[in-house]
Amino acid sequence: GASKLVFEMLCKSGILKRYQLNYEQCNVLQAVYSKDKCASKVALTARPLNDCLSNFHSSVDEITMSATPATLQWHAASSGQGMTTESSFDARDLEKFQIGRDTSLTFGLRELR
Repeated sequence: GASKLVFEMLCKSGILKRYQLNYEQCNVLQAVYSKDKCASKVALTARPLNDCLSNFHSSVDEITMSATPATLQWHAASSGQGMTTESSFDARDLEKFQIGRDTSLTFGLRELR
């Protein structure tokens, strides 16, 4: 049998709402690396990042950050709508910007916000 977590809520109207959530034990994974040995480092405050991310439509699931020694660029394509959005920062506008080689990372936009 699956492990379940059950929530029951008794509403004012007398209706009982029941939510049954299945769950399973899992192992926590830890990335093994040294931040000191990373060739690329980027730091910026939350406000410019939030301003940048606000340009992307809510239907966007993933956003890709591409970094070169001169720029930090964000781009995403809305699935099914054929719309592409891009936003970029000049390296001089960032608090810390050190790129060892051209790099691209893709994030879930919801988690990044």
